[in-house]
Amino acid sequence: MNTLRLAFGPGPGDRLLAVGLPDQIFVNEEFMVWTIGDGTFVASGSNVLYIETGPEPALRLCPDACIVGCMAGTSYTLVRVSPAVTFETVVVPGHPVSMGANAVVVRHGDETSAYSLPDLETIALPVGARDAHPQAFESGCGVLWIDGSQVMRQRNGRRASAVGRLGSRPEAWRPGPQGSAVFSVEDALWGLAPNGSLRKLGRYDLDSCRFSADGAQLLAVGENGTAHLDLRTGSVIDFTGAPLLPAGYADEPIVLDEDLGLLRTLSGRTIMDGFSPSAVCCSPTAVYGPGGTAWDIDTGRRRWAHAPLSAEYLLAFERGVVQVGQRITLFDEDGHPLQDLPLPIDPEIDGDIVDVTWREQNLCFEVDEVCVLVDLDGRRLGHEPPLPEAAEPPPEGGWRISLEGILQTDARAIPILIDGHTTSKDGRAMAWSEDGLLLHLCAEPTQPNNQ
Repeated sequence: MNTLRLAFGPGPGDRLLAVGLPDQIFVNEEFMVWTIGDGTFVASGSNVLYIETGPEPALRLCPDACIVGCMAGTSYTLVRVSPAVTFETVVVPGHPVSMGANAVVVRHGDETSAYSLPDLETIALPVGARDAHPQAFESGCGVLWIDGSQVMRQRNGRRASAVGRLGSRPEAWRPGPQGSAVFSVEDALWGLAPNGSLRKLGRYDLDSCRFSADGAQLLAVGENGTAHLDLRTGSVIDFTGAPLLPAGYADEPIVLDEDLGLLRTLSGRTIMDGFSPSAVCCSPTAVYGPGGTAWDIDTGRRRWAHAPLSAEYLLAFERGVVQVGQRITLFDEDGHPLQDLPLPIDPEIDGDIVDVTWREQNLCFEVDEVCVLVDLDGRRLGHEPPLPEAAEPPPEGGWRISLEGILQTDARAIPILIDGHTTSKDGRAMAWSEDGLLLHLCAEPTQPNNQ
């Protein structure tokens, strides 16, 4: 299992400058954990641990640890990360069917067993639970299971108890912290608080749900927006019609605004930006695009306070950068807009845009088998044949990208899939992915990547 230690922001050593658009994200008061591609990032304070997990790892948060579950060779391994971003690994004895931060349920052939974490002490399960596909609490030591339409719960190995009956057996369900849960029953979501009864919540997406640390509250995406719900009463605490992705809870509910590339509270306070995917281009001194903004190649410092870039094509020029999306927008080196023009390409007439490059001082739109030239005032200048494909530039500063997308030097390989890079004056690589991720990396390893 490959790992890499990073720190947020510019500075010496290996740095994470922009997060990019995550596949999934979870947040609590201590941690932010997210996945991009085949890897998982766990951040606490300014420290970040990258773990090469493969796609769709199991992620669980509790106040004192982040748990990442993934295959490591032929064994299923749990990586337990502390708030200091040190970690230990636990090999699960069997095939896991449900994982929490403090317990795991596994199957050995036809047998179902449960163990506490991280010590792997056996949790005694009644026969009814072993036969009913129990699931571990998201945090806290215990399991839940369904007996027909009856919801059963067992805490800390104590006697099981019935906590409520649903109208019918749920099509799908998820446990939350401390014995809470949500259930999808006949197109409606039902909720269970840790010490309450079952409550009908309404039409919400089960996969979008994020619980508060005590399990009493829930964030979920509904038909018309995102709701903050009280599981004890089934009532709506707050609601927004904006398309926001639940991320978790700290001192208040946290959501990801994918349109603006922001992690923010449900009430509107910005926590962090840089969650925008974008094309990338380079000038001799700047990288444009990752996190929606501009970066100094040599220092890794952010050049613009705002993040207006989010398009499929970016082209640097002597006065700044051109963004080509639904429109053509020109920004100067400080990020101020110079021009905003309609896109003079009609897909129904010209065909789809394959690429946009410079040809002398004009934009060259490759469409089907021809190129349409457009000047910086948005005027079409005519057609020209495509140029032959340019040769790959030679590696910079000893850095090279393998066919598998691994950035490496003779001294190290970075276990994060990279789409492009450039080299700063000190030999570090400024490396990015199409998801908007941006890294500033040393040519030599700076520290061991174990505990």
